Amino acid sequence: MMRAISLAAMIVCAHAIAADAEIASWYGEPQTVACGGWLNPADMTAAHRTLPCGSRVRVCRHDRCVVVRINDRGPAPRTHRDIDLSEAAARELGLIDAGVGHVDIEVLK
Repeated sequence: MMRAISLAAMIVCAHAIAADAEIASWYGEPQTVACGGWLNPADMTAAHRTLPCGSRVRVCRHDRCVVVRINDRGPAPRTHRDIDLSEAAARELGLIDAGVGHVDIEVLK
C-alpha cells in the first residue's frame, strides 16, 4: 500500500539534503596565497582548510560544475564555510551575487 507524503515531509527531506551540502564563498582581491604566489581572480582556484595544495576539486552547484586547483588555506573556521572559490570559479557557478551557496565537492586528485 502506498502512502501519500505530506508537503511538510517533503520540505524536511529537501532541507536534510541541503544540510549535507558544503558551503562555498568566494574572494577576488589579489593577495598572496598560502601555497605560494598570488591569487589571480581570473584563475580557477580555491582555498580549503585541509586538502593538500595542488589538489584538483570538482565543485558543482545546481547544474553547473567547475574544476579548481587548491592554492590557498581557508576559509576561516568561524565562517562555517567549506571552500573559498576564486572570482572566476564563483562566476561560473552563479555565486557572485549571492556571495555564498550550497555546493557539492568532489576531490579529483
